[in-house]
Amino acid sequence: MQCESTVRPYMRLDFVMGRIALGLAVAVAVAETTAIGVQGVVYNATWESLDARPNPEWWGDIKYGVSLHWGVYSVPAFSVSQSSSSTADPTLGTQAYAEWYWHNMGGPTGPDNTTGTGAYHLRVHGQDFTYQDFASDFKADLYNNAEDWAALFKENGVQMAVLTSKHHDGFELWPSPNAYSWNSVDIGPKQDLVAAFLKSMRDAGVHAGLYHSVFEWFNPLYRGPNPQSYVDQKLIPDLTTLVNDYTPDMLLMDGEWEHPSDFWKTKEWLAWLFNDSPIRDTVVVDDRWGSETRGRHGGVYVCENGMFSPFCDGTGASGGATHAWMYWATQARSWGMSRSEDDTAYKGAEFFVPLLARVVADGGSLMLNLGPTSDGRIPAMQSLVVREIGDWLRVNGPAIFNSSTRRAGPRSEIVQKRDTFTTKRHGFTSVSNTPAGANGGTASITYVGKTLTENACEKACEARDDCLVYTWYDGTMGAYATMCYLQNSTGYMLLRQSGASTGIRDFVEVRYTATTGVLNAIVSPYPQTETLTLPSVMLPAGSGRVTLLGVEAPPNGTLPFWPSGSRDDPGVTIAIPAVAPGIGLPCRYAFTFALTGAV
Repeated sequence: MQCESTVRPYMRLDFVMGRIALGLAVAVAVAETTAIGVQGVVYNATWESLDARPNPEWWGDIKYGVSLHWGVYSVPAFSVSQSSSSTADPTLGTQAYAEWYWHNMGGPTGPDNTTGTGAYHLRVHGQDFTYQDFASDFKADLYNNAEDWAALFKENGVQMAVLTSKHHDGFELWPSPNAYSWNSVDIGPKQDLVAAFLKSMRDAGVHAGLYHSVFEWFNPLYRGPNPQSYVDQKLIPDLTTLVNDYTPDMLLMDGEWEHPSDFWKTKEWLAWLFNDSPIRDTVVVDDRWGSETRGRHGGVYVCENGMFSPFCDGTGASGGATHAWMYWATQARSWGMSRSEDDTAYKGAEFFVPLLARVVADGGSLMLNLGPTSDGRIPAMQSLVVREIGDWLRVNGPAIFNSSTRRAGPRSEIVQKRDTFTTKRHGFTSVSNTPAGANGGTASITYVGKTLTENACEKACEARDDCLVYTWYDGTMGAYATMCYLQNSTGYMLLRQSGASTGIRDFVEVRYTATTGVLNAIVSPYPQTETLTLPSVMLPAGSGRVTLLGVEAPPNGTLPFWPSGSRDDPGVTIAIPAVAPGIGLPCRYAFTFALTGAV
């Protein structure tokens, strides 16, 4: 493989420096913003002012979206996965991320034989093959202007799609004038991938946004003696051009953690965005604008696989969230496509459907990540999950779309809890007593100690009323061998991992959403009993009505139910339609009982 250009990205500093005047002019224009923003309000460059901006009304209807990590890293498509590692390691770090390939192989001075990715690169591509050499093979020849993606999303209930305009490697999927020979128009696809994506999504009626990395690992301006020049000459001009020329519905930022927002000048830029930009009334932004902003500042707080923010408790939003938030989920470990992750690394719709119900019940939105191949296809294993979620939404959509959180009573409850467990051969990603950044959340992991057998670990969980999940590591797990951990929540992202067994207690989990005049009880799994009691629900005997979405209403219009009869003693018991498991059910994974007139 040969590069199509003899000029290496980041080597044309004369070209980059020649844009100093343009960058400074944009920065000055942003800093001097004085126009009027949403609803006649002028937003100042302070978090107190910026945080007062309400999200556009359309965001309140977004319950389910997808993101797509796609770029030069999709060519090697390699990560050190559990299945490709010779030893079981639950803490692979960034080596588990294919989109971090350049960083993981050792950067511009690599390949580094001491890292898993560096050793792979040396073995397969050799010492003289650089990361930039992959760009010419990033063809996107089956991309079809994202029309196939848009059709898949529209058909399966996806309301929002976000594409990487640039990841941490600095490669742009649009013709940035500040990324000479390092963008998808100059090399590789020879196409403005962002423009095609936005057009196809909008033509399909899907909201379209852009992911953009704040920093670039190895940009010489950023890693040089004056890193602020990167902000003035690259970051701010690129963001401004993306907004003016492409008008995305959402900006999903990332890579902000090395410096506070004052360094990145993002407060000044957001004031321009909210006051004077062409999308000032319509754009939604996330919370990744500086090292201090996650879960504290921004329009939508992000829980990355439930974590990485003081707003998140490891399972999603810390209980009773009121701020707009989203659960950003990977199907496996890597965000970008990784050929080294086999089918055992992936979570399926049986995980994501209950997760969607849980997130929406707590006022959030689910953003499911996809990693397209270098030629522009969404891998079959990933698209299957999208289709299965779509199948579920065709039945249960009325409980998800246009819904709100329950106004009175708990947002979820656990019923029919038993002292039996369903065992799965996989563990979880965190092994601390409280997930990082839990900030007082209720979800936790408790270390029991070493137990000689899995059965002893299970018994430890059974003995605790608050234990819902146990994970036990067998003798092959090195330092983790025979360790037993207990969880009081099923919400942690589960990682399939050889050498670990996870048992989930058998119970029925109920998630509540509200639509006009209806309280929706989304239950998982389907109750294997004749009745289901919802302890917190009040439903009038005379005027109430219960139906199971996807099942024809009974002759009298309602499933039989028996209310307890008073606000002081709530509870309703529903007669469950008699069906054999998996036969005659309207859908899979979760089931909605619509309770008209209930509170």
